[in-house]
Amino acid sequence: MDTKITYIDYDNKNKINDLYLHDFNIKEFIYNDLDKYIIMKTVSEYLKKEINFKFINVSLCEINGMERLHDESGDIIDWYELSDEPQLFDYYKDIRPVGIMIVKSSITTIKIYCEKIEVEEKELVK
Repeated sequence: MDTKITYIDYDNKNKINDLYLHDFNIKEFIYNDLDKYIIMKTVSEYLKKEINFKFINVSLCEINGMERLHDESGDIIDWYELSDEPQLFDYYKDIRPVGIMIVKSSITTIKIYCEKIEVEEKELVK
């Protein structure tokens, strides 16, 4: 099983658009508010691929429709980079945060701003 790890921060945030997450299912979503990180595990049985994320130094996590977050019937529809939100810059002082929006369904969205994102991609055994 091949594993590839990359990091996304403000300077290379365009890599967010390079990741194809359409129809991936969120298998796990853990938000540790005390240590300011989020773990999100996603999988696509069709593509035989798993992509796991660790959002590091999270300043904002906003979930709408959380009751459907782990609903098997709705996979991720889209994921995209968000525009800058200057009110968050004071939180980080010397760095620029990276923001993402995950659209799981028409009623479930996840908005996250963090210092950087660790992305681990794995091919599943076929």
